[in-house]
Amino acid sequence: MLFSNEQFKSLINGKMIGEIYPYNTDDKQAVLNYLKMLRAEFERMPNLHCEPDRLDFGSGYASYVEWFFYTDDEVEIDANNGIVVR
Repeated sequence: MLFSNEQFKSLINGKMIGEIYPYNTDDKQAVLNYLKMLRAEFERMPNLHCEPDRLDFGSGYASYVEWFFYTDDEVEIDANNGIVVR
């Protein structure tokens, strides 16, 4: 992906860029709300569990959100260690 001069300047200044909502708003709360809504949608799926690693956007240069998905048959609950992926 090539950035426009304006997008590149925004990245340098640590601002959010994107072409679709909510990433095109530069509103961190709008992005957090969007991610919470996505998680709620995933949680409604039967037998599927979703754990975001961090709701953090990084430095503005290489930002991401990492999600872990697993099904009931892929994990076991250990009293000492919590969830253990098989």
